[in-house]
Amino acid sequence: MWWCLLGMAFAQSRTPDPFFADDLGGGGAIRADPIAVGASLTAPAVMALQPNYTLIASGRLGTDRVRRYGAGAIDSQTGPVALGAVFIRETANRDATTEELPGWLLPDDDIQNPQENTIIGGGLATSFAERRFAVGAGMRYHRFSSRFSDPTDTYQAHASIAGRVRENIFLSASAEDLLPVDQVFAPKAALAARAASKEGSDLSVETIADFDDGLSVSEVRAGGQLMLGIFVPIRAGYRHVLATSQDIVTAGIGVGTDEGIFNYGFSYDIDNNEQLHALSLRIFF
Repeated sequence: MWWCLLGMAFAQSRTPDPFFADDLGGGGAIRADPIAVGASLTAPAVMALQPNYTLIASGRLGTDRVRRYGAGAIDSQTGPVALGAVFIRETANRDATTEELPGWLLPDDDIQNPQENTIIGGGLATSFAERRFAVGAGMRYHRFSSRFSDPTDTYQAHASIAGRVRENIFLSASAEDLLPVDQVFAPKAALAARAASKEGSDLSVETIADFDDGLSVSEVRAGGQLMLGIFVPIRAGYRHVLATSQDIVTAGIGVGTDEGIFNYGFSYDIDNNEQLHALSLRIFF
């Protein structure tokens, strides 16, 4: 079970991220991580490559008065079939953008734009050849509402394949956002890799590309974890969002025992001067 604290705001057109504290500290490169619950929303196949049973409860506070709570689970312990599910509820109160403001507001009127995001989704995956190869598919429901817009409900579908090369090298390829939204079809594709040592240190990278206007890379993520002793992971990462020219640096640390680990994650958006802090407690099953 994980508990998370502290977060940040998201624009209307973006789905809130699925990161927990250790995901955040590692740059958000989770698509090739078989124990990352958030991966079930986009690249579910990777869940089936490693036996795992995880329960998650989470909360956030952050920039623009973000408040978030959520829950999730992965079960790949009992056989070749893995199931993951995530629930996220997030609210924020930030200034409206020029596009969001209605024409009837006067110059001195309040332009605060309270927003609510609700995410419910998950994925199903199955593995083959003693968990060497897996395929998976998932769905996500996103409800968004704000002061200046009517609630919108969006459904998305995802499919992925994943493989385990040697013992601790994981590869993932996913096709995401496969359903049109308001008659706009804008799918994504992502490639991810993760290499881990027996001691628990790892390195993860992933690239996300958009197909809405040809094929173009929209985001790159990278992160790593170094184990100090047996139960103290040190994490660092980097994200570059090409569409908004954002550069985001991340860091984190954990401490724990055989039964569980307490994690802290930090993210700093250099361009927008926004910070994110997250805390989590994970219990091992």
